[in-house]
Amino acid sequence: MGSGQARIFNLLSIVFLALTLGELVVFAILLGQPIEEEALDVSLIPTDVVLPTLTPSFTPTTTPTSTFTPFPTFTISPTPSPTASITTQPTATITNTPAPSLTASNTPTLSIAPTEAASSTPAGPTATFTATSSPYLFEVNGQPFLGANVVNTTGCAWQGIGGSVVDQTGMEVQRPFQVRVYSSGFERIVPLGNATYYAPLTGWEVVISPTGPVPGIYFAELQSGSGQPISAPVEINFPGTCEANSAIVVFRQIRDF
Repeated sequence: MGSGQARIFNLLSIVFLALTLGELVVFAILLGQPIEEEALDVSLIPTDVVLPTLTPSFTPTTTPTSTFTPFPTFTISPTPSPTASITTQPTATITNTPAPSLTASNTPTLSIAPTEAASSTPAGPTATFTATSSPYLFEVNGQPFLGANVVNTTGCAWQGIGGSVVDQTGMEVQRPFQVRVYSSGFERIVPLGNATYYAPLTGWEVVISPTGPVPGIYFAELQSGSGQPISAPVEINFPGTCEANSAIVVFRQIRDF
């Protein structure tokens, strides 16, 4: 059917083309001859030819005859390999059965008979001790310190006793007292203030040996300016070593003058 319509369109095109060529030939002939104006016949002028308008009644469409369908693809699935299963062998369970315990049938029991506590019978009234006041104004504050010599630069090549005197408040006394150091065959008396290393006002010192430590027992007591003892003697026992060649004694006031 498509081929018949195309043939009709071709014939119409040939007819219109022939008519157009004919008009062109007529115009060419007329233009080639002179025409007088008064003899010109108006009827000879060709009228415009109106060509019919072709209205297409059918619009051909192209329909694909066949559709290409690709061949299906095949996917190879891997075959799962067999998995070896491990079976755990049962383990032997050891049951600990306690051994029979031995029970002593005869346990000796020690019985201790209570003893009566001895009762003390007072022989008489309880004795009452009355503290007596010291006859001295001063006593040694604590115990004498015994150690290596640090009071001077001689070190072990020296031995001596030194110290200070304080009142009841811990302040240095301001009295003209003196210190006596003695032993068998040895005695020295020095005033307070002769060795300011121990204290600025009441520092005192007695050299026992200027060459080195010597063993021996010495005593030191505080005296008034007139030589009256105002403290009990304190004992210093030197072992004769470098680690104990210096003694420090501090006298402290215990009652008012």
